[in-house]
Amino acid sequence: MKSALEECVDRGVLLNGANLRRFKLNGANLDGIRARGASFWGCDLEDVDFGMADLRGADMRSTNLRDSCFAQSDLSGADMRGAYFSRTIVEAARLDNIRVSCPSFWECHLRGAQSFDGAVYQHLGEREIPITDIPILVRGFERSLVFVGAGVFWGNTYYDGAGFSPVLEKSLYMLKAKIDQILKSRAMRDAKNPIPKIKEGWAQN
Repeated sequence: MKSALEECVDRGVLLNGANLRRFKLNGANLDGIRARGASFWGCDLEDVDFGMADLRGADMRSTNLRDSCFAQSDLSGADMRGAYFSRTIVEAARLDNIRVSCPSFWECHLRGAQSFDGAVYQHLGEREIPITDIPILVRGFERSLVFVGAGVFWGNTYYDGAGFSPVLEKSLYMLKAKIDQILKSRAMRDAKNPIPKIKEGWAQN
């Protein structure tokens, strides 16, 4: 199936609405595929090249997207709930109105994406959280911290400004103290302090 699909892409066959559910397509070269509204539900898409692809409205639920590449692709309206992301490339990709639900999505380098207007994170299958700006991921605490809009994920629990757990509140104050320490250190630095000159002969030793 992988070879047949690669040949279709190579020949420019239009695959809009194709049913490709649960195929193992890992490592496939699908650069430039045109598969608007196609179903990839449950596919193994590890290390698949989807560069410059038209995947608008595609069903990519429960797919494995480890090491897959969507550079310069259009994924507008794609349903990616349950999809697993790891080192997934979204450089210059259009992610408008996508729907995701796996915490691994926060590993994506969204700053490189072309746009993600209307993107939504569906938390635990119930609460829809708009992704309005670049999420900030912080590790090093008991659980990872992900700042999304005005709220924060503490591991798999989402807080939107009320009812913080004591452990989360302590971690936030620790993070604030570290940031304040760095900013204070920068503010106290004397910018006019000259850099010591290298004595003659040091470069030759």
